[in-house]
Parts: sequence; structure tokens; C-alpha cells
Amino acid sequence: MVIANTDSVSGTSCRANGPAWLSALPEQADFSHIGGNASADIKQQVANVHKELMDLRSGFGENIAHRFNIKSIDIARHHEGSRKMKATVYCEVKVEKDMVNKLGDLHGACASYLVGKISSFPIIALNRAQGSLRDFGVSHSITTAFHGRAKLGTTLRIESTSLSVGNRALSARLEAWDLNADKLVFSGTHFKMFAAKL
Repeated sequence: MVIANTDSVSGTSCRANGPAWLSALPEQADFSHIGGNASADIKQQVANVHKELMDLRSGFGENIAHRFNIKSIDIARHHEGSRKMKATVYCEVKVEKDMVNKLGDLHGACASYLVGKISSFPIIALNRAQGSLRDFGVSHSITTAFHGRAKLGTTLRIESTSLSVGNRALSARLEAWDLNADKLVFSGTHFKMFAAKL
């Protein structure tokens, strides 16, 4: 049961409760650096949400959000002949001092934070591609699996792909790779639901 939206991309409980907030975001975020085959409208929407996240003045991870470098957004069919579409978002994030544990490795809690935030981007993108202005839901569950270490200074290449965007449930998966060593650091899945109106 969802009691409150504790993990919306905006980081607030009230803004993600309906499409009004999402559609009301001003089209001011620069998306010229974002590649991929997604339309300008889709890139603008994702960039706007990212900017809103960066503009927060308080809250967990506010400084980390500034380091999300969205590289590309792609829209494609799940497989040849499929009518279902998927969105894939590529980001890069450098591991800095406030992201590591006492051993100098990426902290597990920070990895889960990255799964929760960045995996929402392909959900937003696919929603837009399907012509929907619905919000991107509230977190139901986030799972994170750890495969290797990421030391301070490591650049992570993060690939997140939507799994399903339906009328009630949304989901995405994510993989984070050490860009230079070409090794998998962590992976995760994110399941979300549309919050009931209070």
C-alpha cells in the first residue's frame, strides 16, 4: 500500500500526484546535449524533470542530481514485430566524495538512489512517446544488486530501460557500468504505481 510519495523524481509528495505538475513544467531546460532518436518534445520533458530535480534546495541527494549527465534517449520496439515500445535513457555520473563509504567505494544506499531516480527517466520518456501526460507514479519497490566496486573518481555509464508503462503499474530496469573498466557495478529494477487521489 502506498501511503505517500516518498520517491518521486521531484522529491516532493505533492507535485507528482497528477499530470498537472508534469505538464506545467516550464520548457526551459537545455536538452541540446541529449542525443538519441527520441523527439525534441520527449527530450524536453525529461530535461525539464531533471532540471526540477536539480533546482531543489534541500532533500536527500540534491547535490548528486546535479551530476546526472543525460547522454541520449531512444524510443524503439521491444523486439522485431512487437507493437510494444520501450524507452532507453543513457546517463553518466562521476562518483564523488559524498557518494562513497569509508572504504572509498560507491555506497550501496547511493546506488539505490541512482536506481530510483534515473530509472524514472525512461518511464517519463515512454509516457510522452505514447501521448500521455500522466505522472510517473510513486515507488512500490526498488531492488538493487551489486556486482562490483566503483571507487572514488569512477565514471558510471548508466543504461535504464522501461519495462512496462500501463494504466496502473510502471517499471524499468537499470544497469550501471564502470565506463573505463567496462565492468558491471550494480543493476536494479524499479516498480511504481499511480498514487490514489487523497
